[in-house]
Amino acid sequence: GDLGRFMGEWAELMDERVERLGQRVAEEQPEWALDRLGPVPEDPIERASWELRAGRVERYREAHSFDQEADAIGQAPPPGAVEALADWERARRALGVPDELADISRASEESLRQSVERAEREEAWAPPYVGDEMAKSFGAARDYEDQAVQMELRAQEMAEKEAAEHEERINKAMVEVSKATGYNEHQQALAQAMALQQVPTLQAEVDPSALVKDTLERAETSRDIAESMGERALKYQEVHETREKWFAETQQVREEADYARIELERRNPVAPEPEPAEPESAPAPAAPKPHWSVEEELARAMEQAREAQMILEQRAQEREQEAQREREAQPAAEEVERERRDSGMGIHDEYARLGREIAEADHDIAAAGGSPAAMPEPEPVMAPPPAPEPPAPPAPDFDIDIDM
Repeated sequence: GDLGRFMGEWAELMDERVERLGQRVAEEQPEWALDRLGPVPEDPIERASWELRAGRVERYREAHSFDQEADAIGQAPPPGAVEALADWERARRALGVPDELADISRASEESLRQSVERAEREEAWAPPYVGDEMAKSFGAARDYEDQAVQMELRAQEMAEKEAAEHEERINKAMVEVSKATGYNEHQQALAQAMALQQVPTLQAEVDPSALVKDTLERAETSRDIAESMGERALKYQEVHETREKWFAETQQVREEADYARIELERRNPVAPEPEPAEPESAPAPAAPKPHWSVEEELARAMEQAREAQMILEQRAQEREQEAQREREAQPAAEEVERERRDSGMGIHDEYARLGREIAEADHDIAAAGGSPAAMPEPEPVMAPPPAPEPPAPPAPDFDIDIDM
């Protein structure tokens, strides 16, 4: 009909207007377009797509007098502004803002700042990042353990070598005893006796040399260091695992805050600060930071991890209690709803809601300068014709001639 033809012509005019606006944006290249859509592509097909998206955004900016240079579409209009909100949503999709981030774009600046503050509160109880220290400690423990094993093997090898040399000297002495000779039997016996005097000393257990003892002591020291580094690594691991739990617990809040910061920067661009002038005198030296030893820093990290673990356990307990309350309340809610359906309760409330919606629609039409469409009067319902009376039953056929 005429209405459909008018709507088609109007849509064609809007498409042409969007196309012209996109071409104008491509020529002028305002700051918001380059920031949100990137540079204008050189490829004709990609340029046409870029201009279409830019035209839809510029259509919203032009129709609703939004003239921020750095911000593309700003905060979403209030829900009551139906047309403006629909145009804003089209511009938001043209900018490529995904649906899961649409709430960030719709939020007010106060809500965005609250998101940032909420993330800052979550970050305040975060355990420190100790992943690098943990890896170094585990690596050092392995290295010192390997070093201790190598030194023990080296000491064992040196001890075995010394024992072999000792055994060789014994064998050589025994050979010399067997070969001892003299001018006569008396001299030969004397020579053998003198050679045998050396054999008991050679057969005694050989004591490890100073080099072997030093090597074994160094191996023991390396093993002690390996154990100490292993204990330190386990403590770092405890802190690291607690931080991973914190990271998972607060991930959504922190991501929303990151997007909120970006949105706030778009809405309120900060002018670059001028370069500071060179001071006439040298600045006062900064106060030295307290120097913490490795053990002191680890103790502080362990304390922060324990506090974070308590918060995580408390939140898990609260979630479990909330889930328990919901499970307990669900049967009661279902029973109430069942009773409402069975008894017909709530029908009057539904009629009242429909009446309010119809009244609001009539008010909007009247405010727009029109008049509410007259509702057709319901046709009177004709009463059904009375049912025909049933025929009278036939009279019983009695024989009146009865002999008395």
